[in-house]
Amino acid sequence: MKAKTNKIQILNHLLGQKHISQLEALGVYRCFRLAAVIHELRKEGYNIQSHWSVDATGKKYKRYYLSTSNETQYASCKTLRRK
Repeated sequence: MKAKTNKIQILNHLLGQKHISQLEALGVYRCFRLAAVIHELRKEGYNIQSHWSVDATGKKYKRYYLSTSNETQYASCKTLRRK
């Protein structure tokens, strides 16, 4: 059940904030497996893109964002949020 909760939380975050990193997912939602959640959302048809970023110390990390073509799926997400 926790994985489904993380999936809904991450999807809502992507719809509202537009992007997320592993560190944000861990700190805000206690989601230890962001890549697995992203994989599940992609399997459901969400067009989630990613790119590498570099922090102030030079460490690389991946940032995920919802492609603008998914704005039409917002209505179906409202149904997902209620469950």
